[in-house]
Amino acid sequence: MIQVEPVANWSLVTLNLIRMAIGVGVLSLTATLPASPLVLSDPNSDAKSASALMAAGNAEEAVPLYRNLVARFPNEPSFGINFVLALFQTGRYREGIEECDALAKRWPANTNLRILLADALSTAAQWAEAADQYEVCARAQPNNPRVVFGMARSYESLVWQSASQMVSVAPNSAELLALSAELELEQGRLAPAFQQFRKALDLQPSFPGLHVQIAEIYKITGHTDWAALERAKEARPAPCATGSAECAFAAGQFRKIAAEKADSAQAVYWQAKAFLELSRKAYQHLRELPPSKEGAEAKAINEEKHSRYPEAAASWKSALRFDPSDQAIQRHLATALCQGNNCETAIPYLKKQLVQQPESAEVNYLYGLALNNERKPDEAVPYLEKAVRLNDKFLPARASLGEAYLEAGNPERAIPELRAAAAYDETGSRIYQLARAYQAAGKREEAADTLRDYRQVSNRHAAEVQANSSSITPP
Repeated sequence: MIQVEPVANWSLVTLNLIRMAIGVGVLSLTATLPASPLVLSDPNSDAKSASALMAAGNAEEAVPLYRNLVARFPNEPSFGINFVLALFQTGRYREGIEECDALAKRWPANTNLRILLADALSTAAQWAEAADQYEVCARAQPNNPRVVFGMARSYESLVWQSASQMVSVAPNSAELLALSAELELEQGRLAPAFQQFRKALDLQPSFPGLHVQIAEIYKITGHTDWAALERAKEARPAPCATGSAECAFAAGQFRKIAAEKADSAQAVYWQAKAFLELSRKAYQHLRELPPSKEGAEAKAINEEKHSRYPEAAASWKSALRFDPSDQAIQRHLATALCQGNNCETAIPYLKKQLVQQPESAEVNYLYGLALNNERKPDEAVPYLEKAVRLNDKFLPARASLGEAYLEAGNPERAIPELRAAAAYDETGSRIYQLARAYQAAGKREEAADTLRDYRQVSNRHAAEVQANSSSITPP
């Protein structure tokens, strides 16, 4: 999924101040104020203009209007809240936090600004604190899809964070293998999950619950007889140690486990399992709520996890109907359409994005990619060049630029771009394009060497795919 780049160095002191942030209920984007002789322009007109700009996805131009309104009317909370929203939408996270703090000095605590805080923490990848704030919000607004979706994503991100922690704490442990298998399952990859569970059991034959997990994979793949045999191997659980994470998990005390410090492989594993259960419960709750933008987003993300891109595109379209100006959803939709071999349909969405974000490396890349996929390399090149100019470490953009150069008949310019991207090619496709570029440039020796590299990588990848597809073996 395409994500906003988080702020790297948010001050914990500042975040603590935001926890005190306050609001005044659900407010209109266009508050009505009496005319003031001290104001040179009409505040109602400015507020309506700012609201219209936000609705059109042009938060950049709304920022100065709201900044002026906040300075002139510090006691009108709607201006402060909408100013913060505009700041966040334009990536001014630190200033947005400062404005939250300013609001905290004027108004009593309220759920609406706490949601804003939770969203800011999530954007900053402060997942644990974001989850805490969403939990508080959920007690006040349990059926708010924005809150439920935020909570689901925060806990899901904490699972991946736990996996990274496990790599440092216990890189060769059965716990890491078991957790990796859980993550493979979440993305519908049954064969790799099966392999990881088996390896975990090889290291720790008494690992609780893993035979049941393997039995479920057998059941999903139609091997009900194998599933019964595997389930029978699960040892009857021994009494767990009082106060242990395993015991708390068995009792369904997921939030208790989530709040505890985990400093061993076993503790990290059970905490990750608790995060995963909390995420699943939140996603299930979201599915049970009335249709919403957040519900459609969650469905789209799940479809993408399973590489079902046409279905993902349909869900992104549903999300966009709730908020046609949401730029992130527009990018997700365009990406899903291209990944589903329907780039032509994505081009109108990307044109709008280019108007709104002409200096975005990602948007220029996606538009260039779409044009190149539509066999318009000459039109694609300027956008891909701009994407690489904005971020020369953006390897997908460099690969696409190299391919566009090659298709446009300029192999010499294609070579350095494809060579940079080929260094991280696991399937061989980019290496093959590099070999084509060498051939077209008349560099036969380099072409021959690169084709040998391509065959090696391609054969290795094919063997891995074959091994994975045939790795679900009998008990």
